[in-house]
Amino acid sequence: MMKRYEFLKILSPKVSRSLVVVGGSNVGDWISLEPSDGTFACHGMVTPLPIAIGLALALPRQRIIALTTDGAVLMGLGALVTLAETRPSNLSVIVFDNELYEGVSKGEIPTHTAMGADIALMAKGAGLSNSVTVETLKEFERRMSSVLRTKGTSLTNIKVDKGAMGVRGVYRDGTEIMYRFVRHIEELEKISIL
Repeated sequence: MMKRYEFLKILSPKVSRSLVVVGGSNVGDWISLEPSDGTFACHGMVTPLPIAIGLALALPRQRIIALTTDGAVLMGLGALVTLAETRPSNLSVIVFDNELYEGVSKGEIPTHTAMGADIALMAKGAGLSNSVTVETLKEFERRMSSVLRTKGTSLTNIKVDKGAMGVRGVYRDGTEIMYRFVRHIEELEKISIL
């Protein structure tokens, strides 16, 4: 298996004009590659997917990317059902599945995916047919080329090694991130929010 950072390096140039909601142990790695105002870094473990669903529904002209983790999805399984029910045509969900609650346990507590649970199959069971698991960079690149070119909701579960690269993006506190993200949306949509 590869490190999450290798997959993010492939993704970064493909989504530079998208709104990205990132959470969990993905935050530092992603912000080091994409310190854009179009990135919203969530600090609540379960929040990336519900926030991304809400944004996708509220901003149908924008491509929304959710970068989340197996632990976050498993702790908020209801969001999978909401995702399948609402099916925003502009939302791509990417789950980095390292089979650990890494952010809260320093990688010592396994998630249920380490015991056979399959997030892509759970999403399919909820009604989201465009759900797959990939393990290689080549599979991921092919998948992203397809889902980012077409309309529709997708979930891509990626099996990755534990551990972030340890790189840090430009530090911003949560309030600054929120304001910069909202101002970015205002500019994109030509609307006033705040």
